[in-house]
Amino acid sequence: MPNIELSRELVMGLAVALGAGLLIGVEREQRKADHPHSVAGVRTFALIALCGAITSQFGIALLCTGAVFV
Repeated sequence: MPNIELSRELVMGLAVALGAGLLIGVEREQRKADHPHSVAGVRTFALIALCGAITSQFGIALLCTGAVFV
């Protein structure tokens, strides 16, 4: 049964990261009217948050590589 708990924890972590990225992205989309040169939006923040959560699961070397990539 430990594999089920580990996978639930992993899925919950990814879901939280995705939700946080979506919330930040929605807020940035609303501010685009005030700042027309804003580039990042919902998709960008959601993908960056999800990539960060995935790379954090694979250790510090991949986390550093992911941070440099983003």
